[in-house]
Amino acid sequence: MAKLCWVSKGHSKKREYIIEWWQKKNNKLRRKKYKEEHPVPIPQPERRKNKNRFEEGDCKKIPLVIFGDGLKNKGHVRQLKHREGLGELLLLDINEYKALKTCNSCLNQDLQNPKCRRGDDIRKIHQVLKCSTCNIFWNRDVMAAKNMLLIAPSIWNGQGRPNVFKRQIATSNVVASSHSGAVLA
Repeated sequence: MAKLCWVSKGHSKKREYIIEWWQKKNNKLRRKKYKEEHPVPIPQPERRKNKNRFEEGDCKKIPLVIFGDGLKNKGHVRQLKHREGLGELLLLDINEYKALKTCNSCLNQDLQNPKCRRGDDIRKIHQVLKCSTCNIFWNRDVMAAKNMLLIAPSIWNGQGRPNVFKRQIATSNVVASSHSGAVLA
């Protein structure tokens, strides 16, 4: 609190009034400064009222979330499944077969891990792949996500997986037999 020095010794009531006024003014300034430095958090019901501001536009659109089958029982996927049950989004679970091994730009499956040399030790970098056709270096996860984005619309439209990402069916006439030599029927 600021100190006041008085030269005159009279008018005690006026002096008390001035001191009270000065204290109130300082308290108001302190309260205002405190409120600016420490904003009051918005209560949870008030936050929900503001939710409508972010939902302006086309409410008929529902987001489509695509993920690989390796994430089936993770915590965030359970949360997404819960939101799908509420009708907030659609989930599409895609088999990751060949999504990790196919170049996204040329759809070539001839990818190699680049090698890194440290002294006499030569190691492959697992997370990075290089396409031998178009010479693009790919992060394995980014390439898989882009390939899943290629696969998802064709599955969603009922056309199935693109041929590049399908499993090859064996067409040879191989007869299964047991180890004893007897032919199985």
